[in-house]
Amino acid sequence: MEKTRWFGSIIAATMLMACIAQKNIGVTFTESGKGAGIYSGLIDKTITTAPATLSSVNNAIATAITLLEFTVKENGSKDGYPLQIKELRFNNSGTADIADLRFVLEGPGSNNTVGTASGNIVTFKDFGDIIITDGDTTGKTYQLKVHVRTNIQGSLEDGQTVILKTSPLSDFDVAETSSNILQAVSTFQQSPSTAIAIVATELQGKSSFQFSTGNHNTDFSGTQSIYATDANGRIDKDFTGAITLSAHVTVCPNAAPGTLSSTDGGTLVHNAVQGIASWLDLKYALNNITVTENIRVRAQSGGVTDLCSAILTINP
Repeated sequence: MEKTRWFGSIIAATMLMACIAQKNIGVTFTESGKGAGIYSGLIDKTITTAPATLSSVNNAIATAITLLEFTVKENGSKDGYPLQIKELRFNNSGTADIADLRFVLEGPGSNNTVGTASGNIVTFKDFGDIIITDGDTTGKTYQLKVHVRTNIQGSLEDGQTVILKTSPLSDFDVAETSSNILQAVSTFQQSPSTAIAIVATELQGKSSFQFSTGNHNTDFSGTQSIYATDANGRIDKDFTGAITLSAHVTVCPNAAPGTLSSTDGGTLVHNAVQGIASWLDLKYALNNITVTENIRVRAQSGGVTDLCSAILTINP
């Protein structure tokens, strides 16, 4: 009798475990960046063209230019899921250091979303997502914009280029409870490429122009160079204007009593070459000098803010 009971208990336990093992617990696992719905999402690049240049004067979100415009929609098939894009990535195949650029995504639900730049990749995420209603064939349109950062974080230079490209099938990640992007969606990129245009607004001496002492009628040590730059020190390589040097007392523009001269080309006026004018020989002379004199050297050129150097002490 006890043996029968024991066998009965074993059979009951086995049947119970089989029932538990076969129970559907309702959990759906999806590949990272993919949704649970069908392939119905569409992303189409519009005919918007990118500007040929991006000026360093465009240094705020309000002045950002549009590089790409695209529409996100569904093809009309309904699966009970919206198309919900949670992350977008764009690759720069141009030469520009994008660390010095700020990229902005503008459109419904994305109010001036700022992207992050790493290497050549610009990423947008954690902004509330692009959400397209299930079966919406009209969709929503978005612009990808850019402007130059006011603070230097990279090595952006005049003439470098920006060419953004994306492959939505691999570069756009959807939420887990979303439709998926159709396999036929093509890669697209901005057209044409956009060149960086550094616009000179001032003259800078940088380290080569911060000389502090010199002797009467003797060449100042080193080479004195003047750079035509934007407000952040980026050189305008297209600047070829004439840059003129002059001597002043400790307050510019009050003229100094002595004579500033150069045998380097025999003049204090040099045309900039790729935004830079340099003097290999530069000296200051004052007749009957017996004590030290303090002067400043001023650099001027049309259309930009001039430079007045630090105080230079001239010894007899």
